[in-house]
Amino acid sequence: MAAAKSISLSGVYKITCTTNGKFYIGSSNNVIRRLKDHIYALNRGRHDNQYLQHAWDLHGGAAFEFCVIEACNTQSLLEAEQTWMDTLDACNRSVGYNIGIFAASGMRGRKASAETKEKQSRIRQGRKPSPESVAKTALGLMGHECFAETREKISRAKKGRKVSPAFRAHLQSISKGRRFTQQHRDRIGAANRRRDPEVYRRVSDAVAHDYLLTDPQGNVYQVHGLKQFCDTHGLNYTNVSCHSVSGKPYKGWKCQRLPI
Repeated sequence: MAAAKSISLSGVYKITCTTNGKFYIGSSNNVIRRLKDHIYALNRGRHDNQYLQHAWDLHGGAAFEFCVIEACNTQSLLEAEQTWMDTLDACNRSVGYNIGIFAASGMRGRKASAETKEKQSRIRQGRKPSPESVAKTALGLMGHECFAETREKISRAKKGRKVSPAFRAHLQSISKGRRFTQQHRDRIGAANRRRDPEVYRRVSDAVAHDYLLTDPQGNVYQVHGLKQFCDTHGLNYTNVSCHSVSGKPYKGWKCQRLPI
């Protein structure tokens, strides 16, 4: 494979196999350096494009030619590459070696084979990210907000989706006995304190139920919203709520949830 020294350093290039006429379209702001990268990877059998790699292994490097088909500035590279890919039908397996149908994103539009998916699954099984990787991911997502359009897409995708009994059991098994660290609890507390009190009150009132409580002295209280009542009387809301289901007393208190 030969490259002329007078060619432009920025543009769209074409790698052609002279044996079968198939080609690969790419672009770079430095085509000479990019050509060297291609040759380096192909000679070592590590090229990202398996079709181009297979052809290189089959026919040998001497069967390939490299040329610049359009010189352009860096701002126009992707647009020009996309135009040539579409014009020459570079993703048509009978004539081209390109895999991704979009120049701006090589992976976009690519569909992995069942064999590739199985390999990726085996590689990821049992792999756990390092604490440093988790910290970097958390830092990158901090303060990140989804666009309204993105939230709507997520909502539509989840709507009507049902969790299988097997997956539900799996979630329960990995959550059983799990305890939050003090740092995690502090973060949850800080997030709750940032909530608008008025909004929190309105939501609480909307989901609140009516209860009938009897204290150890026999005094009866009918309340709407158990949480506020428990906070006022120094009771644990979670325990009282659970005992309202079981019917057992809690610290001498009896609690009964009234029907709606």
